[in-house]
Amino acid sequence: MVTVADHIEESRKKLIDLTLRNRLINYRPTKARTIRILNDENPLDIYDILVLKENQMRFRATKANDFPSIPASSVFLDDQQTLDDEAPENESLEWKPQTQENNIQRKQPDRFLDTPYDLEALRKRLSRVAQDSKSFLDEQGYTILFLAFGFLEWHESPSSERALRAPLILIPVELKRGEIRESFAIQWTNEDILTNISLKEKLKDQGIFLPDFEMPNEKWEIDEYFEKVKNAIQSQKRWNIFSDIYLDFFSFTKFVMYKDLDSSTWPEEVKPATHPLINAIFNPDPDGSKIPGFDEREVDKKIRADSVYHILDADSSQIAAIEDIKASKNLIIQGPPGTGKSQTIANAIADLLAQGKTILFISEKMAALEVVKERLDKIGRAHV
Repeated sequence: MVTVADHIEESRKKLIDLTLRNRLINYRPTKARTIRILNDENPLDIYDILVLKENQMRFRATKANDFPSIPASSVFLDDQQTLDDEAPENESLEWKPQTQENNIQRKQPDRFLDTPYDLEALRKRLSRVAQDSKSFLDEQGYTILFLAFGFLEWHESPSSERALRAPLILIPVELKRGEIRESFAIQWTNEDILTNISLKEKLKDQGIFLPDFEMPNEKWEIDEYFEKVKNAIQSQKRWNIFSDIYLDFFSFTKFVMYKDLDSSTWPEEVKPATHPLINAIFNPDPDGSKIPGFDEREVDKKIRADSVYHILDADSSQIAAIEDIKASKNLIIQGPPGTGKSQTIANAIADLLAQGKTILFISEKMAALEVVKERLDKIGRAHV
């Protein structure tokens, strides 16, 4: 028998894209929005400076402007085009624990990240990344810009010749600069340091179980995590870990939901499968549809004008929906753009506030929140 908990776990798995279209599983740098960091940089030192010490770092160009600059149009190439013009000096470096890296020449720790670009190309890339990152944050309300380091090279099957790469550790960051002429600085957002959950789920199909990840409190724990990954893949002869570092965009849109729906993190008495609303969705009551809602044809008969606190115009169907909300009924309101959904939400919020209730209004997109807030703000100003 399929239980509500089974339905939730199945839905939870669908929140993560496990196809090769997912850049967390099949990472390919882009010409437009990728900043590659040279391999003389030490991932452990970067983590220490950015996260543990919470300092900013800046980017440094390592090529002279002694050749034709990259035309502006090249900054807007298709994101699926790979960085096939990268310099050979930044070839991938196989990861080894720090104690075994005596033969690898790394620079002394400083607050600069060396890149394989000339100054003009670096400025253009950083400007594009900063602009796109800010636009997405303003629109969606969360960051998708990460500094990724430690890449697993893996194969989809034992017979596959195509090597794929996926990041192992991702630090959420933001780009900042005071004045337009100043150089960009990179800074940790203080959000959780993440591992690649998509990759972890994908590799389970091959019987590979990547280790759990906790945010390191010491920089040496980065190497310890990579060592655990290496042990997990030791049966795969062609797989390897590289110390590549990239600043790039990765979408974790549904990771929060994925983590929240993990039943093992919930107390036994409040697990999602026991919630009445969740049960109503996955195990609906056949008699539930027989419960009548407020009849919009009776709006004029049953509702007095002084008993509602609508701040915007509303038709009878919208008023009926608000009355159902006030009666603590669960309902879904759907309709194409322009049919008054945000107007109904604003009216419902105002009516419930008048009753002394607290309202939590959430949306996947920041734009929807802004529309309702703007409507409420206008009414608020009108009464000042």
